[in-house]
Amino acid sequence: MSPPHPTSAMHSLNLSDQNASKPARRDDEPTLDSRKRKRLTPVHLASEQLPRKATPRSIQPSSAFNLEVPTNSGAWDHLNKWNTAHDTIIGGTDDEEDEEDYCSDASSESALLGDEPENGDEEARFSAEQSRTKGNKLTTGDVLRIIQGCIETFEQAWTPGKGETKRKNETSEVEVPVVYDPLAMWEQAEADGRRNELVTKYELEGDYYRQYLDKLCDEIMKDPGTTEAKVKLLCENLEITVDNIQRAAWLEEIYRLSPERTSDDESQDTASGIADGVRPPPNSLPQSFGHPAPSQIVDLGTPSDSESDSSDEALPTSIISARAVPTRRDRSTTSNTHAGISISEPVIVDSVETMNTPAGLAAGVHLGSLGDAPEQSSISTVTRWSWAHLEETQDRKRAVSKAIHELNPIDRENIRQRLQKVGRANMIREIPACIDMLSCGATRMRGVLPQDLGKILTFTRLFLCWWLCGNYLQNAAPKADLLELQGCLQHDASDLSIFCDYVDTVLQTTFSVDALSYPTRPSQAEIIEISDDDEPCNTRNGTQTI
Repeated sequence: MSPPHPTSAMHSLNLSDQNASKPARRDDEPTLDSRKRKRLTPVHLASEQLPRKATPRSIQPSSAFNLEVPTNSGAWDHLNKWNTAHDTIIGGTDDEEDEEDYCSDASSESALLGDEPENGDEEARFSAEQSRTKGNKLTTGDVLRIIQGCIETFEQAWTPGKGETKRKNETSEVEVPVVYDPLAMWEQAEADGRRNELVTKYELEGDYYRQYLDKLCDEIMKDPGTTEAKVKLLCENLEITVDNIQRAAWLEEIYRLSPERTSDDESQDTASGIADGVRPPPNSLPQSFGHPAPSQIVDLGTPSDSESDSSDEALPTSIISARAVPTRRDRSTTSNTHAGISISEPVIVDSVETMNTPAGLAAGVHLGSLGDAPEQSSISTVTRWSWAHLEETQDRKRAVSKAIHELNPIDRENIRQRLQKVGRANMIREIPACIDMLSCGATRMRGVLPQDLGKILTFTRLFLCWWLCGNYLQNAAPKADLLELQGCLQHDASDLSIFCDYVDTVLQTTFSVDALSYPTRPSQAEIIEISDDDEPCNTRNGTQTI
């Protein structure tokens, strides 16, 4: 049998309009040698030919192919073998199968997680969750304690130059940490005449960042969360602001140092952040701090040599080394002048006390020689006062002056600045709260930042020196005295106002900026002018206030 022509199949097929495809060739189809083939009449498939009646759920093909179902073609009879009694018609759509798969997956996940569908168990679990959350809820005091602890941690971790880098040189792109030289910075600012300007700049910068820190803390207090970890996570945003506050305060303290105090070893150590406690030995003091020459200073009632030596050793660093770096005015004077007093200006300095004075006459000599205006005393006069004598005479004013004299220069300037900025009324209210903290043995005050707590504590200890008339700057006051003071302040707080008035006055007279620049110069009330005539006892002004 010869194969048909390639085009014979195309011409021989006659498709109806209802057919979508052509039937395959059957085995019983007659074979013709000619190009024309016999036309076949399609045989319709009857329903009774099926071995059983079945109602398919869906026999339509997918609508995506836009195909019509053949109805009058019998060319598909050979496919009836698949319609057996043991086969089922496939039904359902893809969407239904996907939905069933999703439900089965969800049920398996629920089984793995141990979820139970019972409503009672879910309600019990929800109530337990709520009770556990309510039990762990932080109070306002807890949140405040966490915030203060984080701020204190950030302050202790701060160092000059933290997080600051600069290029190693102009051509290199390598970044190196910034290392500050406080002394060189101060000298450069003083040479340029910008020291006071920088003080104001960093003072305003510190105030700005403190206000911003308060704002951030208020935001945390509004929505702190329910756990301590959540509050600490929110407090991490405060670190940069705290670092900026510390940097501004550090630079302000450096540039605020007066020219005469920059040579002070203690001031340098404080400004540079290194406190090694090194003090010059007594034999390195200037000659003017030893026994003065008779032509320069006339001392009425000079104490013994042992007392003079002990007084020289007791001089603080801020006084004994104040002349190490001479100022412009000092450079113009000769080496025989000291603290602005030349040889041609004799002065008489009244001695404060003598060691050989009997104890019974100590009070009379003290009042008679010192007078009733200790706020007009000079720094050199305050230096000669002893705590034992002040405790014996219960002289509160002189005890406070002595305590201010022994304060660190930075602490003394902080008190001066807080009296001007914070105000006396606010500082008076801080003292009872700090005394309550000390009496309870606590280490924090509610609503006070750690950076301000030290300043408040110093001022409160100064008030204890006033109230108890003793040296309580470094020594802790007895708890019984604190409780007694706490009760007294609740009934009458007039002593607080008197104390603040005296401290404010002393900082403007005895410890003024000019007096600290020349610590050995007597005050105007202590100077007795002697006439130049031949009468040595004739004085123009014989009145001696102190």
